[in-house]
Amino acid sequence: MPMTRTQLVSKSSTSIGAIAFRGKRSIGGARPGFRFHFPIAGITGLRYGDILWERWNEMCTKLGKVVNSIVVDFETGETISLAHFNDAVHELGQPLLRGVVAGPEVRITSYWFRGVGATLADQRRAPWHERSPLGDWACKNKQSHAQGENLMPLRYSRSKVNSEKYVKLLHVRIMAHLMRVVQVPVTWDKTRESVEEMDIQKIRNEIAAN
Repeated sequence: MPMTRTQLVSKSSTSIGAIAFRGKRSIGGARPGFRFHFPIAGITGLRYGDILWERWNEMCTKLGKVVNSIVVDFETGETISLAHFNDAVHELGQPLLRGVVAGPEVRITSYWFRGVGATLADQRRAPWHERSPLGDWACKNKQSHAQGENLMPLRYSRSKVNSEKYVKLLHVRIMAHLMRVVQVPVTWDKTRESVEEMDIQKIRNEIAAN
């Protein structure tokens, strides 16, 4: 999530919509922006998206302008450096993981969360049309062809937004289930076994019903 170059633009019961005004990929010498979505609630059920949406919009109204960042001092609108933000995330998150995640102390940063979705997609052998939304639809054609999957429908699909929301919500539900059933300390090896035994189709149906 490009947090220091982002505006929040929409909210639903399950997700927050945002615009990153500058992307990472260079196209014709420019780095065009893109839209993306993230789940409104985390694996604990805390609806952090509601809190962020309310605070960010209150700040913009108070300052009389749209602030192009969500990593900010909500009183002044000044962007907080990612280094300071990561320090705060680590301080808040580390106590929650102590005794839950195996191994040496995990350094929790904004980038740490990015690997969770990718690892989970790999463990459940997700098809490429479910991997692509996790990386702004920037998957490698050679990799997808190796799986025998034609990505042409993805390139021209008009339902990418819904697909992105669906896959990210699916991963939140799967992770919430894993945190309930996997014996601590949690390791990716243990989650792999649980993912293999999980009825993911049941979770898909629950999401579709909502």
